[in-house]
Amino acid sequence: WIKTVGGLRKTRHIGLAKVAGQALFCFAAYNLTRLLNLLVFTPKPAWA
Repeated sequence: WIKTVGGLRKTRHIGLAKVAGQALFCFAAYNLTRLLNLLVFTPKPAWA
C-alpha cells in the first residue's frame, strides 16, 4: 500500500527531512485507513 497508493516507490522530494515528512504523512494516512477498516464491524453468519 505504501508503495502503490502512498506514492513512496519514487519520492517526490529531495533531502532527508522532506522525504521523512512525506513518509510520515503516508504512514499516517495508511494508519487511518487501517483504523477505519478495523472499526467497521461486519458480523459473519454462524454457518460461514
